[in-house]
Amino acid sequence: MKNLNLKFGRFVAMVAIMFTVSMVKANDLDNSASMNNFHIKEISNIETNALNLWELNYGNIDKGVHIEKNFTNRGTEYIVRSKFFEVRYINTKHGFGVRSIQPRNAKVQEQINYAVIDQAQMDNQRIICAEGISDEKALNLIASYLPDLLRSNYKHILR
Repeated sequence: MKNLNLKFGRFVAMVAIMFTVSMVKANDLDNSASMNNFHIKEISNIETNALNLWELNYGNIDKGVHIEKNFTNRGTEYIVRSKFFEVRYINTKHGFGVRSIQPRNAKVQEQINYAVIDQAQMDNQRIICAEGISDEKALNLIASYLPDLLRSNYKHILR
């Protein structure tokens, strides 16, 4: 009888573990699918000196991030900002990729930004395209690659 109880306990434990793993996997699939469903709209540019200003949403209108377009000596800069992080994507004739925000343009505390942004992903996204691209393509690439820049425990900021 003792042996039967031990086997039954192991069976229940295995079922519980399998259920938990399947729920975590389903949640991951649901989260990644929601990040592929984004909306970009141009908004009025009253508060910034940017040439253009867009709002990027991943389903939750209240948690959108802003994308500011500026020209620099080297090309076009897209500053991506939320309350908790900021980065810039640079578009030149040599390519398109992400960079850290310059301190003079920072609005988010460095410690907070550093906690949210995954530095390994910053390195991976340094060169996304090896040539200059249009605004439309840049915005779509930003929307596609931005969720990967956030550490996994901060991805909810975008939803």
